Amino acid sequence: MPPQSRLKKIAREGFNILLLVAVLYFVARAIKTNWVQVRQRAFLLNWGWIMLSVMFYSGFLFCNSLVWRFVMGRLGDRASIAAFFRAYISALFGRYVPGKAWLLLIRLRYVEKMGLCRRNCVISTLYETALMIASGLLLSLASFWVFYTAKGSVLLATGAMVIGILILFHPRVFYTFFNLVLKKFKKETVPEGARLKTPDLLRIILYFFISWAFGGISFYFLMKGITPVAWRFLPEVASVFIAANVIGFIAFFAPSGIGVREGMQIILLATIVPKDIAVLAAILARLLATTTEGILWLALHSMKSSSY
Repeated sequence: MPPQSRLKKIAREGFNILLLVAVLYFVARAIKTNWVQVRQRAFLLNWGWIMLSVMFYSGFLFCNSLVWRFVMGRLGDRASIAAFFRAYISALFGRYVPGKAWLLLIRLRYVEKMGLCRRNCVISTLYETALMIASGLLLSLASFWVFYTAKGSVLLATGAMVIGILILFHPRVFYTFFNLVLKKFKKETVPEGARLKTPDLLRIILYFFISWAFGGISFYFLMKGITPVAWRFLPEVASVFIAANVIGFIAFFAPSGIGVREGMQIILLATIVPKDIAVLAAILARLLATTTEGILWLALHSMKSSSY
């Protein structure tokens, strides 16, 4: 590698580390400032709502695995729902390694065991990532219009979202933008033969809307496990989950969006509930997500072992 390129890489990595440190400092400061109230509330959790939160978060993960399976099927590779769910859950732990590449590497390992095409795994993961972010951004922007602006209108937000979907997911627009992003990150572009048609793209977006609904409801139940939150706040709390997860995923400098996701949750939730509740919710959301993923991993691999 030429010295100039090496210096650029070092500078980029250094900048990413500084960003991550700054974000973690913000979150740590918020926790420290509200720690007394957070500690008191932590002993007053309603575990019935917490368990419901875990169930719906599991549904969120399951829906996401079904989307990946659907895309792989469209590319010509098929396997059981259980096999895809097992591979999906296992690969999630790769997000905690800096660089986000480990998620794909773990998937490739499982795909090989399933006798499927590695290339299709890469392409399907790119589709899944792009469409999950796009669907989340559309929902987040629509929610922001409704909940965080004085002139917000559900009808206008829905109409704008529908128009945005029709424009963004027209093949010419979608694949032009998609391949430009791939080239920017020095990745191979999607070949003509692997390009999904508009109906498939729209189906995936719809599936992700359902998936985001599970995740948003999960986060709302977590909030109810901490404090009595009126049902009328369900859409608003769900939108916090979606926006924070999308921004956490886009933040490539933060493994699994750690710090970034919590920071966004604290900022947005603080407009709905007291800040100490927002801080506790952000901490618990991370702990419950990781714990749920671990339990699912153990359960799925135990089921596989017992089948032999």
